[in-house]
Amino acid sequence: MKIFIGASIAALLMAGAAHAGEEPYGQGFDGWRFTQQDVKGGAINCRAIFQNLHLMSISTNGNTYVSTSSNGLAKGHEEEGNINIGGDNELVQIYSGGQGGRLVISGVDRYLMEKIVKNRGYTWTASFGGKQKTGTVKFNNSTAKAYKRLNECVAANGG
Repeated sequence: MKIFIGASIAALLMAGAAHAGEEPYGQGFDGWRFTQQDVKGGAINCRAIFQNLHLMSISTNGNTYVSTSSNGLAKGHEEEGNINIGGDNELVQIYSGGQGGRLVISGVDRYLMEKIVKNRGYTWTASFGGKQKTGTVKFNNSTAKAYKRLNECVAANGG
């Protein structure tokens, strides 16, 4: 009996761990797909991912960021990176995971996220490994619709 109960608890724990992973949120469209995932502290992170490469993220705890591939960049963290949206420059923090990783731009509040949506992209600039690098992320004409779905995910998860 003890073995059966122990196995049942282990199965429930494993099922819970599987639930904590990234899950789809609704149907994708026009190169966009949407996910939701539990994060530390009980929040849910909702993501709109364009062409499986560029993403916009909003969590139910209010954290926001944008991200793209960091291929070709050294691993590093830039406290005073720059994001240019429609000709306006803003200071942000940029983290590069290095070859095969992600470039994450934090400090992108809702106001900047809405500017990114309106302009369907942004250009970032940062120094990694002693060299200044710049990259441009371009979204498509469905960016506003994708942002609406992203916000629906946040609202559906209590944010």
